Amino acid sequence: MELLLTNRYSTGLFLSLSRRTLHPRVSHPLEKLITGILMLRKNSVWRRAIRLNQQIVRERVLAPDELRQVEYNVQRHAAHCILDLYRNSKNLAALDVLFPPTPETAALIKRSRRGCAGAVLVLPHLSNFDLALTTIARRGMAAQLISQADPGMFYKLQNNIRVSSGLEVTPASQESYAQAVGRLQNGGIVITAVDRPIPGKHRTLNFFGHPAPLPAGHARLAMAAEVPVIVMSARMRADGTYRFNVSAPIPMQSHADYVTAVRRNAENVLAVIESHIRQSPEQWLMFYPLWEGDT
Repeated sequence: MELLLTNRYSTGLFLSLSRRTLHPRVSHPLEKLITGILMLRKNSVWRRAIRLNQQIVRERVLAPDELRQVEYNVQRHAAHCILDLYRNSKNLAALDVLFPPTPETAALIKRSRRGCAGAVLVLPHLSNFDLALTTIARRGMAAQLISQADPGMFYKLQNNIRVSSGLEVTPASQESYAQAVGRLQNGGIVITAVDRPIPGKHRTLNFFGHPAPLPAGHARLAMAAEVPVIVMSARMRADGTYRFNVSAPIPMQSHADYVTAVRRNAENVLAVIESHIRQSPEQWLMFYPLWEGDT
């Protein structure tokens, strides 16, 4: 979604529009306008990434017309999500409507405050993942979020929303890693990245049957603190509201070789994430190529 905010001028205009309570008769054409503008750049990096990523997760080559429609749907969904994010992130009544509470999220909030059952929480880039995180934080979840060490404009905006919702945001560093391990050992929750690729990463992980340069920090953290990993995702329903999907705790497995243990545990988590993405592949808002290939 950061692709929608490319400079300070477009950012200001977009936030001004999205923070207004727009009637569907206005917001729907706005979504279409934003998507149409993005679709004009046929060979942009993010459009190539969408085309490749979507075919891999669907495990088939899409015909040109079908691929273009899928690409349009992904970008239209991203526009819808970012409008919802900036329009409703501080509106508790709206969040209750958009993200109805569930027993699973209530248990996660309780877990974060009980102080005796730590866990690493990961959110794939599914649908309105940032609004989902904001919602559960505003409902009382206490957590440390490890963010990018050098965030761009969009991620700074995201982090501002995260901090205002009550999350403790710490840029990735050895210090924040040590802080996270201590928090987990004391029964807290730590949130970290899981499905955004790391350019130049040599040790890859199996994701949808193909090697991908994905982070394994969630597994290393959980192993160091001897806690499980929990996957939480969001999925938009036909009526425009969202559904939380929270996995059961995924325990970390031991192995004589540390590198092997990290890989196996990280891939066990990715297998759960695959099942979440397969439910609504067009809502997977990943604009970076995870695999090599031509589109």
